[in-house]
Amino acid sequence: MRINSLDVLVVCAIAPDPNPTFLGDSIGYWEEDTLVIDVVGFNTRTWLELLGHPHGEKLYVIEKFSRPDLNTLQYEATIDDLEYYTEPWTVPMNIPWVPGQELSE
Repeated sequence: MRINSLDVLVVCAIAPDPNPTFLGDSIGYWEEDTLVIDVVGFNTRTWLELLGHPHGEKLYVIEKFSRPDLNTLQYEATIDDLEYYTEPWTVPMNIPWVPGQELSE
């Protein structure tokens, strides 16, 4: 479940065929020091990003969050939707921590 585009994780199994929603159905788990979030169950009324790239209901997203050092949050999203794209692709992002910076959505 997502609230204001922030993930709220409920640790349980995802239904084999979840009811499609705007932001999908998420389940998170740890792989060593990395938080991994599997997301399925999207409807088709959203885009992947602001440029408007579409996706289908079979979209599968794997998000990974890790801290390589104290001042960096490493984020990675793998997009897997063979209905719209020929192969899965990954978007990596390093987010620096800035002392005194306020969090925003």
